[in-house]
Amino acid sequence: MRTVSFALRERMAVAPIEIVHSWPLLLAAIVLGGLYGLPFDEAWLERSLPAAILLLGTVPLGTMLFPALLPWLPSRAFALKGAALGALWALACGLAFRLPPLATLAGLFLAVPATGFLALNFTGSSTFTSQPGALAEVEQGFWPMLVSLIAGLALAAGSRLL
Repeated sequence: MRTVSFALRERMAVAPIEIVHSWPLLLAAIVLGGLYGLPFDEAWLERSLPAAILLLGTVPLGTMLFPALLPWLPSRAFALKGAALGALWALACGLAFRLPPLATLAGLFLAVPATGFLALNFTGSSTFTSQPGALAEVEQGFWPMLVSLIAGLALAAGSRLL
């Protein structure tokens, strides 16, 4: 397997399919972004837009940037590689939109599992993963991703109450 190539062109061939399959995540990002901005008043869009951009950005990150950067991202686990991208994205959005610390933390806890999950989907199309290895990674990553997602939703709700 060390002689098999997995060049950028080969890695990016799967990206369009992953984008199409990520429509539920896109829909959830739009809905959650809209809910974050509640109540509907003159500042609704100002509150919703940063949240929606942060969440929507996880899709191109996990489907296009992840395969492009695959060889250079830290860790062997695809979910952790994707999580690293999600963490950087959430922190960048927090700084760019000048989000309060709690909202940035909520975005971090939401972007990490979303991007990690999308990256995890890529394991089946790589040349160096095996079925048992991919299954083991899914089993190891499921609970941390779920806990992070729930914590992110709770932190987002908390950040709107403060």
